[in-house]
Amino acid sequence: MYRYCVKTKRLPLMKRVFFIALIAVMAISCNDDESNPDSKLFMTFDPRFNGEDLQLGNAYTNIHDYPFNVLDVKFYISNIRLHKPGGDFLEISDIELIRIQELQRSLEFVVPTGNYTGLSYDLGVPPSMNGINDPDFLISQYPSGHPLSEVTSAGMYWQWASGYRFFSFDGRFDLEPNTDDFLPSPFSFHTGTDTLFREVGFFQKSVDIKPGETILFSFAVDVDSIFATAADTINLAEVTSFHGSETQIETGIKLANNMSKAFVLK
Repeated sequence: MYRYCVKTKRLPLMKRVFFIALIAVMAISCNDDESNPDSKLFMTFDPRFNGEDLQLGNAYTNIHDYPFNVLDVKFYISNIRLHKPGGDFLEISDIELIRIQELQRSLEFVVPTGNYTGLSYDLGVPPSMNGINDPDFLISQYPSGHPLSEVTSAGMYWQWASGYRFFSFDGRFDLEPNTDDFLPSPFSFHTGTDTLFREVGFFQKSVDIKPGETILFSFAVDVDSIFATAADTINLAEVTSFHGSETQIETGIKLANNMSKAFVLK
Protein backbone atom coordinates (compact mmCIF):
# COMPACT_ATOMS: atom_id res chain seq x y z
CA MET A 1 0.00 0.00 0.00
CA TYR A 2 1.46 3.27 -1.07
CA ARG A 3 1.13 6.39 1.01
CA TYR A 4 1.30 9.74 -0.72
CA CYS A 5 2.85 12.63 1.09
CA VAL A 6 2.06 16.21 0.14
CA LYS A 7 4.64 18.77 1.06
CA THR A 8 3.28 22.11 2.18
CA LYS A 9 5.08 25.28 1.34
CA ARG A 10 5.05 28.16 3.80
CA LEU A 11 4.19 31.52 2.22
CA PRO A 12 6.79 34.25 2.32
CA LEU A 13 6.29 36.85 5.03
CA MET A 14 5.10 39.62 2.67
CA LYS A 15 2.47 37.39 1.09
CA ARG A 16 1.25 36.33 4.52
CA VAL A 17 0.92 39.96 5.55
CA PHE A 18 -1.01 40.70 2.32
CA PHE A 19 -3.52 37.89 2.87
CA ILE A 20 -4.03 38.80 6.53
CA ALA A 21 -4.74 42.40 5.47
CA LEU A 22 -7.12 41.20 2.76
CA ILE A 23 -9.09 39.09 5.24
CA ALA A 24 -9.28 42.05 7.62
CA VAL A 25 -10.67 44.31 4.87
CA MET A 26 -13.28 41.68 3.96
CA ALA A 27 -14.30 41.36 7.59
CA ILE A 28 -14.71 45.13 7.92
CA SER A 29 -16.75 45.17 4.70
CA CYS A 30 -19.05 42.47 6.04
CA ASN A 31 -19.47 44.37 9.30
CA ASP A 32 -20.30 47.53 7.32
CA ASP A 33 -23.02 45.62 5.44
CA GLU A 34 -24.49 44.47 8.74
CA SER A 35 -24.37 47.93 10.29
CA ASN A 36 -25.83 49.59 7.15
CA PRO A 37 -28.83 47.45 6.20
CA ASP A 38 -31.03 48.35 3.27
CA SER A 39 -33.58 51.12 3.71
CA LYS A 40 -36.98 50.33 2.24
CA LEU A 41 -40.04 52.16 0.98
CA PHE A 42 -43.46 50.51 0.88
CA MET A 43 -46.47 51.71 -1.12
CA THR A 44 -49.91 50.26 -0.35
CA PHE A 45 -53.23 50.72 -2.16
CA ASP A 46 -56.63 49.94 -0.66
CA PRO A 47 -60.10 50.70 -2.05
CA ARG A 48 -62.26 53.08 -0.03
CA PHE A 49 -65.82 54.37 -0.28
CA ASN A 50 -67.42 57.17 1.70
CA GLY A 51 -64.34 57.39 3.89
CA GLU A 52 -64.38 53.70 4.89
CA ASP A 53 -62.49 50.66 3.63
CA LEU A 54 -64.38 49.09 0.73
CA GLN A 55 -64.92 45.33 0.70
CA LEU A 56 -65.11 43.74 -2.73
CA GLY A 57 -68.54 42.24 -3.38
CA ASN A 58 -70.32 44.19 -0.64
CA ALA A 59 -73.24 46.44 -1.64
CA TYR A 60 -72.96 50.23 -1.31
CA THR A 61 -75.02 53.19 -2.52
CA ASN A 62 -73.41 55.63 -4.93
CA ILE A 63 -73.95 59.35 -5.47
CA HIS A 64 -77.05 58.69 -7.60
CA ASP A 65 -78.59 56.41 -4.94
CA TYR A 66 -77.97 53.26 -6.97
CA PRO A 67 -76.87 50.18 -5.03
CA PHE A 68 -73.64 48.80 -6.47
CA ASN A 69 -70.68 46.63 -5.64
CA VAL A 70 -67.10 46.47 -6.85
CA LEU A 71 -65.81 43.10 -7.98
CA ASP A 72 -62.36 43.95 -9.28
CA VAL A 73 -59.92 46.86 -9.51
CA LYS A 74 -56.62 46.68 -11.39
CA PHE A 75 -54.34 49.46 -12.59
CA TYR A 76 -50.85 50.38 -13.74
CA ILE A 77 -48.83 53.12 -12.10
CA SER A 78 -45.66 54.35 -13.78
CA ASN A 79 -42.74 56.78 -13.44
CA ILE A 80 -42.70 56.39 -9.66
CA ARG A 81 -40.44 59.11 -8.28
CA LEU A 82 -39.13 59.91 -4.83
CA HIS A 83 -38.57 63.67 -4.64
CA LYS A 84 -35.67 65.46 -2.97
CA PRO A 85 -35.43 69.00 -1.61
CA GLY A 86 -34.56 71.47 -4.33
CA GLY A 87 -36.55 69.80 -7.10
CA ASP A 88 -34.43 66.74 -7.89
CA PHE A 89 -35.99 63.29 -7.83
CA LEU A 90 -35.07 59.62 -7.83
CA GLU A 91 -37.03 57.28 -10.13
CA ILE A 92 -37.61 54.07 -8.20
CA SER A 93 -39.71 52.22 -10.80
CA ASP A 94 -40.84 52.72 -14.38
CA ILE A 95 -44.00 50.54 -14.21
CA GLU A 96 -45.95 48.51 -11.63
CA LEU A 97 -49.27 46.62 -11.65
CA ILE A 98 -51.71 46.66 -8.72
CA ARG A 99 -54.39 43.95 -8.49
CA ILE A 100 -56.84 44.61 -5.69
CA GLN A 101 -58.81 41.36 -5.98
CA GLU A 102 -55.66 39.20 -6.05
CA LEU A 103 -54.40 41.04 -2.94
CA GLN A 104 -51.42 42.41 -4.86
CA ARG A 105 -51.85 45.78 -3.20
CA SER A 106 -48.33 46.68 -2.06
CA LEU A 107 -44.97 47.55 -3.58
CA GLU A 108 -41.55 47.35 -1.95
CA PHE A 109 -38.44 49.25 -3.00
CA VAL A 110 -34.89 49.50 -1.66
CA VAL A 111 -34.04 53.21 -1.55
CA PRO A 112 -31.00 55.32 -0.61
CA THR A 113 -30.92 57.05 2.74
CA GLY A 114 -31.52 60.78 2.81
CA ASN A 115 -34.12 63.53 3.00
CA TYR A 116 -37.15 63.42 0.70
CA THR A 117 -40.16 65.67 0.29
CA GLY A 118 -42.71 63.31 -1.23
CA LEU A 119 -43.70 60.89 -3.96
CA SER A 120 -45.26 61.14 -7.42
CA TYR A 121 -46.43 58.73 -10.10
CA ASP A 122 -48.58 58.49 -13.23
CA LEU A 123 -51.63 56.38 -14.05
CA GLY A 124 -51.25 54.09 -17.05
CA VAL A 125 -48.53 52.71 -19.30
CA PRO A 126 -46.22 55.35 -20.86
CA PRO A 127 -46.43 55.60 -24.67
CA SER A 128 -42.84 54.35 -25.00
CA MET A 129 -43.84 51.06 -23.34
CA ASN A 130 -47.40 50.72 -24.63
CA GLY A 131 -46.62 49.81 -28.24
CA ILE A 132 -49.76 51.31 -29.79
CA ASN A 133 -47.84 53.18 -32.49
CA ASP A 134 -45.14 50.53 -32.94
CA PRO A 135 -46.03 47.97 -35.66
CA ASP A 136 -43.22 45.70 -34.43
CA PHE A 137 -44.33 45.71 -30.80
CA LEU A 138 -44.63 42.28 -29.18
CA ILE A 139 -45.80 41.72 -25.63
CA SER A 140 -43.41 38.76 -25.54
CA GLN A 141 -40.48 41.19 -25.32
CA TYR A 142 -41.20 41.55 -21.60
CA PRO A 143 -39.86 38.64 -19.52
CA SER A 144 -42.04 36.59 -17.19
CA GLY A 145 -42.61 38.47 -13.95
CA HIS A 146 -42.40 41.90 -15.57
CA PRO A 147 -45.61 43.93 -15.00
CA LEU A 148 -46.13 44.14 -18.77
CA SER A 149 -45.41 40.48 -19.56
CA GLU A 150 -48.08 38.30 -21.11
CA VAL A 151 -48.46 36.23 -17.93
CA THR A 152 -48.36 39.02 -15.34
CA SER A 153 -50.59 41.38 -17.32
CA ALA A 154 -53.34 38.77 -17.86
CA GLY A 155 -56.56 40.64 -18.56
CA MET A 156 -54.77 43.98 -18.89
CA TYR A 157 -53.68 43.79 -22.53
CA TRP A 158 -56.02 44.46 -25.46
CA GLN A 159 -54.88 42.19 -28.28
CA TRP A 160 -57.29 43.90 -30.67
CA ALA A 161 -55.93 47.37 -29.86
CA SER A 162 -52.24 46.47 -29.38
CA GLY A 163 -52.16 48.33 -26.09
CA TYR A 164 -52.62 47.94 -22.37
CA ARG A 165 -55.55 48.75 -20.15
CA PHE A 166 -54.56 51.45 -17.69
CA PHE A 167 -57.34 51.15 -15.09
CA SER A 168 -59.83 48.28 -14.89
CA PHE A 169 -62.95 48.83 -12.73
CA ASP A 170 -65.75 46.23 -12.70
CA GLY A 171 -68.84 45.56 -10.63
CA ARG A 172 -72.62 45.29 -10.60
CA PHE A 173 -75.49 47.67 -9.83
CA ASP A 174 -79.26 48.11 -9.74
CA LEU A 175 -81.11 51.23 -10.84
CA GLU A 176 -84.03 50.23 -8.62
CA PRO A 177 -83.08 49.39 -5.04
CA ASN A 178 -84.53 46.17 -3.69
CA THR A 179 -84.52 44.28 -0.44
CA ASP A 180 -82.06 41.55 -1.38
CA ASP A 181 -78.39 41.59 -2.37
CA PHE A 182 -78.96 40.72 -6.03
CA LEU A 183 -77.55 43.35 -8.38
CA PRO A 184 -78.70 42.43 -11.90
CA SER A 185 -76.67 44.77 -14.10
CA PRO A 186 -72.90 44.76 -14.70
CA PHE A 187 -70.69 47.80 -15.22
CA SER A 188 -67.22 47.61 -16.75
CA PHE A 189 -64.90 50.60 -17.22
CA HIS A 190 -61.45 50.03 -18.76
CA THR A 191 -59.32 53.00 -19.76
CA GLY A 192 -56.37 52.71 -22.13
CA THR A 193 -54.69 54.31 -25.19
CA ASP A 194 -52.14 57.12 -24.95
CA THR A 195 -54.89 59.76 -24.90
CA LEU A 196 -56.04 58.58 -21.47
CA PHE A 197 -52.60 58.43 -19.80
CA ARG A 198 -52.69 60.71 -16.76
CA GLU A 199 -50.30 62.30 -14.27
CA VAL A 200 -51.57 61.53 -10.79
CA GLY A 201 -49.57 64.26 -9.13
CA PHE A 202 -47.28 64.94 -6.18
CA PHE A 203 -47.98 63.60 -2.69
CA GLN A 204 -46.15 65.65 -0.09
CA LYS A 205 -44.64 63.76 2.83
CA SER A 206 -41.33 64.84 4.36
CA VAL A 207 -39.22 61.85 5.38
CA ASP A 208 -35.64 61.39 6.54
CA ILE A 209 -34.78 57.83 5.58
CA LYS A 210 -32.06 56.32 7.78
CA PRO A 211 -30.10 53.07 7.27
CA GLY A 212 -32.35 50.06 7.85
CA GLU A 213 -35.47 52.19 8.17
CA THR A 214 -38.78 51.35 6.47
CA ILE A 215 -40.98 54.18 5.18
CA LEU A 216 -44.66 53.71 4.27
CA PHE A 217 -46.74 55.63 1.72
CA SER A 218 -50.28 54.32 2.18
CA PHE A 219 -52.83 55.28 -0.47
CA ALA A 220 -56.61 55.00 -0.59
CA VAL A 221 -58.27 54.45 -3.96
CA ASP A 222 -61.50 56.42 -3.53
CA VAL A 223 -64.29 54.74 -5.47
CA ASP A 224 -66.42 57.84 -4.82
CA SER A 225 -64.14 59.82 -7.12
CA ILE A 226 -64.34 57.29 -9.94
CA PHE A 227 -68.09 57.89 -10.14
CA ALA A 228 -68.04 61.64 -9.55
CA THR A 229 -65.74 64.61 -9.02
CA ALA A 230 -66.49 68.32 -9.12
CA ALA A 231 -65.69 68.28 -12.86
CA ASP A 232 -66.93 64.92 -14.19
CA THR A 233 -69.74 62.49 -13.29
CA ILE A 234 -70.37 58.94 -14.45
CA ASN A 235 -74.08 58.08 -14.22
CA LEU A 236 -74.80 54.35 -14.47
CA ALA A 237 -78.24 55.15 -15.83
CA GLU A 238 -76.53 56.59 -18.91
CA VAL A 239 -73.31 54.62 -19.38
CA THR A 240 -72.29 51.21 -18.05
CA SER A 241 -69.16 50.37 -20.00
CA PHE A 242 -66.09 51.77 -21.70
CA HIS A 243 -63.34 49.75 -23.41
CA GLY A 244 -61.28 52.33 -25.27
CA SER A 245 -63.65 53.00 -28.16
CA GLU A 246 -63.01 56.28 -29.98
CA THR A 247 -66.77 56.73 -30.38
CA GLN A 248 -67.01 56.95 -26.56
CA ILE A 249 -63.86 58.99 -26.03
CA GLU A 250 -65.71 61.67 -24.01
CA THR A 251 -66.67 58.99 -21.49
CA GLY A 252 -63.09 57.72 -21.52
CA ILE A 253 -61.75 61.20 -20.77
CA LYS A 254 -64.16 61.61 -17.85
CA LEU A 255 -63.15 58.22 -16.46
CA ALA A 256 -59.42 58.87 -16.87
CA ASN A 257 -59.75 62.27 -15.17
CA ASN A 258 -61.77 60.82 -12.28
CA MET A 259 -59.50 57.79 -11.85
CA SER A 260 -56.40 59.97 -11.63
CA LYS A 261 -58.04 61.90 -8.80
CA ALA A 262 -59.06 58.78 -6.87
CA PHE A 263 -55.64 58.34 -5.19
CA VAL A 264 -55.40 59.87 -1.71
CA LEU A 265 -52.41 59.68 0.63
CA LYS A 266 -53.68 58.50 4.01
